[in-house]
Amino acid sequence: MRRWLVMTVLSFSGGIIYLLPFLQEVYYIPLANALDLDLNNTQVGSLLSIFGTTSLIAYFPGGWLADRVSPRKLMTVSLLSTGAIGLYFATFPSYEISLWLHAIWGVSVTLLFWSAMIRMTRGWAPSAEQGKAFGILETGRGFGEVLSSVGLLAVFAMLGSGNAALSTVISTLSTLILLLGVLTWFTMDDALQDSEDNSARLIF
Repeated sequence: MRRWLVMTVLSFSGGIIYLLPFLQEVYYIPLANALDLDLNNTQVGSLLSIFGTTSLIAYFPGGWLADRVSPRKLMTVSLLSTGAIGLYFATFPSYEISLWLHAIWGVSVTLLFWSAMIRMTRGWAPSAEQGKAFGILETGRGFGEVLSSVGLLAVFAMLGSGNAALSTVISTLSTLILLLGVLTWFTMDDALQDSEDNSARLIF
């Protein structure tokens, strides 16, 4: 039972954590209007560009870090920090601060979370069932993303599709990510490691 709870938390976390930095894919115009009293297309695009740049850089040390630091701790810190930043972003700070927040998201989501999630998934199943494990992960990630997106869009429409509605959507999403961070801490097990990695020593 706990084994499937671990995969559920992994899947939903992996699907939902990316919704915050990619908000503009769904809420492009409302987000542009809410930040700095109407951003232009270049400025809105720059938010995603800065996230993509920091994420690209973070991929390189992310794998190295996941081999040396507890995946449970990395994922917990990632989810809690990403959610906390989201709550601040829900106040619609200035464009300059928003750029910094997206850059930090690139670190919290990619450096801390992605490789740790992959390593924890590898440890979830024996070597002969790795395809099954990652198939379940990707299916769960897609399901979690779609379910959350549909629910949040319904809330956005119900609240009038204005700045207050968008702020509520971001706050709700951020709170959900924070809750997943707490669940990660209490459900994940550092002993759940791929046997091929048992020789690696974890920091802390």
